[in-house]
Amino acid sequence: MLGAILSLSSIVLGYALHVFVSLNATILFISLVIATYLITMVAGQKWPEWRSYGVASLVGLGVGSTIIGVGVWAYSQLFLLPQAVGGGFRLPPWTILIFLIWTFATEIPFLITLGPPILKTCYKAFPSLKPMKEGDR
Repeated sequence: MLGAILSLSSIVLGYALHVFVSLNATILFISLVIATYLITMVAGQKWPEWRSYGVASLVGLGVGSTIIGVGVWAYSQLFLLPQAVGGGFRLPPWTILIFLIWTFATEIPFLITLGPPILKTCYKAFPSLKPMKEGDR
């Protein structure tokens, strides 16, 4: 079910990018989606104990990136943006996609590669943080 939702949302976002932004942005987005799926599948096969973490990272970062994209756009409707994010006032709605993709693309590699080792270390230092397994209850 989650795979279908992610696939459908990827198709919708890819189409919106193609219509509102450019073919280059669409190709970049499609490449990012494919790379993310591949990384998640490989990590899920290699480290099955981290599958739920990988899925939670994808979903959580997707929601967070969407909030950031909408938030920056909404802010620009009321206030002047700083030069660091393009400056200007009243960005067009398609910029939501640009900020969403940029945020996701720059954060997902760190979540997938650095999250599990950091969590393992935290579990060793604080064993009470480790989630209980089904049989441990």
